[in-house]
Amino acid sequence: MRSKHLVPLIGGGKQPLQSINVNDLARIIERVLQPDISGTIVAAHPAVFTYKQFYQTIARVFQIRVFFVPFTSVATHVYDQSARFLHVPLTFSEENIRGLKHLRSVDNAADMTKLGLPLHTSKKPSAHYVSRQ
Repeated sequence: MRSKHLVPLIGGGKQPLQSINVNDLARIIERVLQPDISGTIVAAHPAVFTYKQFYQTIARVFQIRVFFVPFTSVATHVYDQSARFLHVPLTFSEENIRGLKHLRSVDNAADMTKLGLPLHTSKKPSAHYVSRQ
């Protein structure tokens, strides 16, 4: 984002993302090490943001002007295959694109209640989710 000022949007950037404040994650790790907690815990803020909203927040926090470039998965596949044929290194792979296309959010409110730890709250991505360091 800092060097190219471009953010590719696969499928319009509508993929769901859940994030977590690093301090909240540290408290969760400490809590799950207690003997009264067992099972699978999804450690993430229950709020769901889109891929585009998340990167808009990063750009705002770092005061970077970015341009969102829409890509279809077909165009991305052609770009990836062409770069491979021409031996041009890319910063992404087809596996990265497949992963982005299949992102899912998880309703983990029960997990967070089970832990009994309040998390930083936000209805939209904020600087709490982005470290400036």
